[in-house]
Amino acid sequence: MKLKARPTFKNTFVLQLMLCLAFVLFITKGYSQKSYTTSFADLPEKIAQNPKPILIKLHTDWCAVCKIQDKKIEKDSKLQALLAKLCYYIELDAETTDSITFNGKVYSYTKQGNGKGYNQLSEYLTNGSNSYPYWVILSSDYTIIDTYGGLLKNDQLKALLTELSKLN
Repeated sequence: MKLKARPTFKNTFVLQLMLCLAFVLFITKGYSQKSYTTSFADLPEKIAQNPKPILIKLHTDWCAVCKIQDKKIEKDSKLQALLAKLCYYIELDAETTDSITFNGKVYSYTKQGNGKGYNQLSEYLTNGSNSYPYWVILSSDYTIIDTYGGLLKNDQLKALLTELSKLN
């Protein structure tokens, strides 16, 4: 009869360490910035080094269409490459409570009576529209060129990016 080997301290420690690492990687995955996006904090330096148009997609946590849009972009690596190459692509949660510096001005969160609120930058960019996703196209000098409310098919987004590349 064979006896089963008892787990040693070393074996259980390694197993616990692997589980902890897997947990940390799983948790932080949702917080990492996508390789084809940029942030408002990095935008001024990037524009100074390499002027390109800016494409901002405004969304909210409760917007189901926004989640569909995100999945479409996440599944299309060619579209992601175009976003990274042809513009500075920023995803903005219209209801973020974080203050955002954009074009030298600080935009903050505005509370509403129902316990919700919005970021003042989203109000500025959308001209008060509550339609999401909401797309804003800006030149490298932060001038709003065009806006669009709603879901864009990947082919439409690729065509838009091709047109954007002609701006600079």
